Amino acid sequence: MELALKRKVIGSAAGGQANRCTALFDVPFEPGTLTATAVRNGVRAETFSLTTATGQSRLAVTVEDTAPQNLFARIAIADTAGTVFTGTDRDVEIEITGPAELAALGSGNPAPRQTYGTARHATFDGRALAIVRRNGSGTVVRVTAEGCEPAEVTLDGGA
Repeated sequence: MELALKRKVIGSAAGGQANRCTALFDVPFEPGTLTATAVRNGVRAETFSLTTATGQSRLAVTVEDTAPQNLFARIAIADTAGTVFTGTDRDVEIEITGPAELAALGSGNPAPRQTYGTARHATFDGRALAIVRRNGSGTVVRVTAEGCEPAEVTLDGGA
């Protein structure tokens, strides 16, 4: 396994079954892109990268609309490129207008301060998820958080 920070190799370590599929590195925090590359028999194989979010944080809301009645609104505190600020958590509040209701709002935090039935919830690793139960077209989902401009999505269709 090879590890690179900002395209500069900072270390390599053996992985594979002999090492329980684990390669360990001590890496001090530095903003940028950290890339791990699997090397097999001297040939570079798979890579995986993590990039630090930078600049102004904003609310990003994307909707997964795969069910006839319920949909999932993914909420993130992100930079302008869409990279999530995983170290930034704040309370988000959701307001729904139109023929729909909030079924749940949560974050994946194993010990949340709020219940899933409220319209206000803290993000966890910069993310939250709202489940909206709709009953028609024209529903507007508005998300707000301190320090961010509000984000709004309009939903079409439904039951």
